[in-house]
Amino acid sequence: MRIRGKLMLAFTILVVVLGVSLGIVSINSATNAVEHEVESSLMTMADEGTDLVESKIQTQRQSLEVLSYLDRIQTMELDEQMVVLQRQLEYLDFIELGIISMDQTLSYTSGQVIEVGDGDPSLTALEGDTHAHNFGISPATGDVVLIYSTPIEREGNIVGALLGRMDGYALTDIVDDIAYGENGYAYLIDGNGTYIAHPDRELIVDQLNPIEAYAAGDEEQKEVAGMFEQVLEKDSGVYEYELGGNEMYAAYAPIENTDWTMVVTANKEEVLAGVDMLQRNIFLVALPMVLLAIVLTYFIGTSIVKPLKPVVEQAKSISDLDLTKDLSEKAVNAKDETGDIARALQSITDSFRSMVRQVNESAEQVAASSQQLTASAQQSSTTAEEVSKTVEEIARGASEQAQNTEDGANKALALGDSIDNNENYLTKLNEATKAVTDSVSEGLDE
Repeated sequence: MRIRGKLMLAFTILVVVLGVSLGIVSINSATNAVEHEVESSLMTMADEGTDLVESKIQTQRQSLEVLSYLDRIQTMELDEQMVVLQRQLEYLDFIELGIISMDQTLSYTSGQVIEVGDGDPSLTALEGDTHAHNFGISPATGDVVLIYSTPIEREGNIVGALLGRMDGYALTDIVDDIAYGENGYAYLIDGNGTYIAHPDRELIVDQLNPIEAYAAGDEEQKEVAGMFEQVLEKDSGVYEYELGGNEMYAAYAPIENTDWTMVVTANKEEVLAGVDMLQRNIFLVALPMVLLAIVLTYFIGTSIVKPLKPVVEQAKSISDLDLTKDLSEKAVNAKDETGDIARALQSITDSFRSMVRQVNESAEQVAASSQQLTASAQQSSTTAEEVSKTVEEIARGASEQAQNTEDGANKALALGDSIDNNENYLTKLNEATKAVTDSVSEGLDE
């Protein structure tokens, strides 16, 4: 791959990596910011929702408390009480009003009289509880009802309780106005995790409790049950869970003087829709940037490669042993690294030329010396012939001398043999002389 192609590839990869990295950082930052804002907004809505519900509850309780202060109510004369309550019922949001006597008998303005069973939350008013309330299904009518009760006091003593019954869907009417986005909604649960207000009113009628349903084997309630358990353990917060294949946010806050909790939900996909749009915008911006980077890299690569072309051609000429070409002054005088390379190649070319000239001169000198050597060789050849003749004459003389030497050697050998014989004769003569001498000596001795 050529330099320009490598530059285009490298810069394209660099721009893509930088773009993707910046995009990821931007998207993550935006996602975190949006999620933080959503959680904050949901908590604000949950707090405002609890304030609204508390305000509605407080209004109904105060209505009952005001009625409980009336003398005709405190007399505990049922007929007089019913007259007052029926008249006030026209101005209040209650469906029915009733009086609970100390023997737990409940008399409604409709004329219905029932015995309130032990453990009914409404009976706590007989013990002085001003916040007594109860939500559930009426055994008599099967309707969803919300009941408030407050004590009736006379001369500092509790003589009974005043009860007001409302449509149980009144709480749902309140939370219906609380929603985050198009798919978000709010609901209320009691201290056990049972729905008491929800846009899906069937959940209220069925008294659905996700915690109990999951414990009974309903796997669809697993995520909601886990969320409800945390909601019941903590006062307030934000929880992420999955419902029907959708990821959800849920902010929750307690309602004062009750065991109820307000929950406000938001669909995560809807919440992060702006982030998805940001992601698309980043891609739409990054794509032209990549194309622009490729174009710029092409021109930058061309500006780098173009000055290198004459340098490359010069290098090829040198490799082909063609030293006739010189680089242009523009290439040699360039002030960048390309100019450094051009000057170096031109210097190499000049050095090779000088070397070639020196080699040519040396070759001429060698040729002259060769001629001289040839002449000397011819003279040496003549001298060698003369020496050869002289050697032949010396060889002939040496041959004759060798023959004479051989004859002398033979004669010397004969002389040696004669000397040996003479030596033997002398030995024998000495022995004979000694014998004569010995004989003479013996004769003289005698």
